Amino acid sequence: MAGGAGVCPAGRGRGAYHRAQAPREAEAGEGATADPDPGEAAWVAAIEAIIAELPGYGYPRVTKQRQRTGWEVKHQRIYRVMGDAALLQRGKRERRVRTTQSDPELPVYPNLLADRGWRRLTRPDEAWGADLTYVRLGEEFCYLAVLMDLDTRRVVGWQVAADLGAAGP
Repeated sequence: MAGGAGVCPAGRGRGAYHRAQAPREAEAGEGATADPDPGEAAWVAAIEAIIAELPGYGYPRVTKQRQRTGWEVKHQRIYRVMGDAALLQRGKRERRVRTTQSDPELPVYPNLLADRGWRRLTRPDEAWGADLTYVRLGEEFCYLAVLMDLDTRRVVGWQVAADLGAAGP
């Protein structure tokens, strides 16, 4: 292997090789103009103009917009400049509802059905099971409580409510 690890065939490091190639690629003229490397203030002003025109754009979209206007720029630089200027968008966080409120102080009830052999159910209404779940409705949630007969798997009763209150019908 010529040169060793990290050395280009010309005997220089990879970085020097690629920096030497960059002016040749710019001269080849692939339609984009070479970035004149304006100061940080000019970068921030240009990025702020894009964000004002297109609100909600984060650094990947701002990078693409700058590239569409003919600037050779990488997303790392846009990310750095936007971070320094406090222009980075926070990602949208999924709002989660905490439905399980486990408290080690509360009693744990035994599974009486397991002790009696739930597989030996012979007729309806010997054992019922209940489940509580929430259903997302656009921006809101509703809670669904269901009571089932474990032998026939028939729904014996159900109720929908906006909260987990213990009020019945």
